[in-house]
Amino acid sequence: MASDSTVIGKYRAGFSECAGEVSRYLQSIDGLDPTIRGRLLQHLNDCTHKLAAMQVMQDQQSMQQQLAASNHQVTLKRLK
Repeated sequence: MASDSTVIGKYRAGFSECAGEVSRYLQSIDGLDPTIRGRLLQHLNDCTHKLAAMQVMQDQQSMQQQLAASNHQVTLKRLK
């Protein structure tokens, strides 16, 4: 089963690709208010950064859990 970090990473990659397509589409529209274009692109950029931050947090939690489990196993071996 995929870890949460892997799922978040795949979701972020797909979202980023889609945001790129939206950006290219918006650039191709003649007459679109530049303020509207800029606000939408900034929103998509903010969402992409939030997803990246979620992945970093998830990776850190995963590492902490692995370290705690490893430390627990070492402690158990010492007690035997």
